[in-house]
Amino acid sequence: MNEAAVNLFHQSEAARKRGDKGVAKKLIQAALAVDDTLPGAWYNLGSDLHNEGNRVAAIAALRRCEELAGEEPYSLTNLGWNLQLEGRFEEALAVLDRAIATGPSLPLGWSNRSLTHNSLHNAQQSIADAREAVRLAPDDAQHHMALAFALMMDGQWAEGLKEYEWRFQYKMPEFLSYPMPRWDGEYVETLFVPVEQGLGDTLQFVRFVSWAARMVGRLILSVQEELFSLVSEYGSFGGNVTVLKMPCAVPQADSFCPLMSLPVTLGFNDQRVPEHDPDWFNDSLCGAPVASDRKKIGIIWAGSAEQDNDHHRSATVEDFLGLYEAKDVQLYSFQVGDRAKECRKYAPLVIDLAPRIRDFTDTAALMCEMDAIVSVCTSTAHLAGSLGLKTHIVLPRHGQHFVWGHSGSETLWYPTARLHRQERIGDWASVISSVAGEL
Repeated sequence: MNEAAVNLFHQSEAARKRGDKGVAKKLIQAALAVDDTLPGAWYNLGSDLHNEGNRVAAIAALRRCEELAGEEPYSLTNLGWNLQLEGRFEEALAVLDRAIATGPSLPLGWSNRSLTHNSLHNAQQSIADAREAVRLAPDDAQHHMALAFALMMDGQWAEGLKEYEWRFQYKMPEFLSYPMPRWDGEYVETLFVPVEQGLGDTLQFVRFVSWAARMVGRLILSVQEELFSLVSEYGSFGGNVTVLKMPCAVPQADSFCPLMSLPVTLGFNDQRVPEHDPDWFNDSLCGAPVASDRKKIGIIWAGSAEQDNDHHRSATVEDFLGLYEAKDVQLYSFQVGDRAKECRKYAPLVIDLAPRIRDFTDTAALMCEMDAIVSVCTSTAHLAGSLGLKTHIVLPRHGQHFVWGHSGSETLWYPTARLHRQERIGDWASVISSVAGEL
């Protein structure tokens, strides 16, 4: 090995340790320019590129590391993870198999392989791999999270949500730093329930508020600004529930419980966790559907582009035009944001409702005028299901949210929803055709 290159490598490591990532990367590149046979340098460059979100380049760098280091478990595990994130699941699985064969005591290899098996819908192997990772590193939150996702995708809600409690230690420990104790499920005079994640998660788990409210004197719920009007005006939780709009000052309370932790604290089992509360919304939100000569079908073809899995879960408005295989239908777009305008070139095949939508209350009221809702996996799908509307949720082959599980056309979370799953990556045509057949 070239002595100058090794020296640059060590300087890079020192810069990395003091948190100067930019300098560390430049030094690694300089080391490789002098001597490109340093496997550790290629490994670190791959890690830097991964952290920058450039997974294609990270895979290339880690391939160079593999050429030089051979069957080295750390580099193979990192390579497998980047292949997994790129949706190259079969390749990832083959690499992670090699990583585990070489380094069976490395928990991250088992954890990453669990997530890959989960993406490939190999439920039992995913669970087994995650359990092995937890056995090897019982205090590492990352492995407990892999187990949580494996269990919930398999419908094992009670244990899965208990494992999901490790999310706080994994990425958001500050969320537990409220100036009051965590609720243990016993009676308290005032309970504070803050939401913690996305809009869809809030809509999915807010059903448990009414159960918790029956066990305390008063419950204070905080929700995202986008949902405040809907939840505060139309949520049927009982007279002892107050709803606050985030961001808000922390209220005076005896205990707190994160919204997604309610079913765990309440002690619900696998059947009770997804139990649907038909009184989630009061009746004043939805009137009778507006009469029409054609069935009114609301569509949402895309979620937020900022979501990691959006390239899998989102379709195009052109894909949804296949719903016209059904007779006597009219499509109405509930799409908002940057992608709302995509439907305008298809008027009057698709009627744009975006100008009438200011918040989720408007969305919910307009949904109630529809005969059915067809949506990709995004917050509006949870809204339609929560409203008890006829809902068709179209799902990608890979990267599904844990709520939908690995298989089946029904979900206990939303009894009026039907699930339509891709058999092949990117094949929305057959999925939309399936929905049209049911419409």
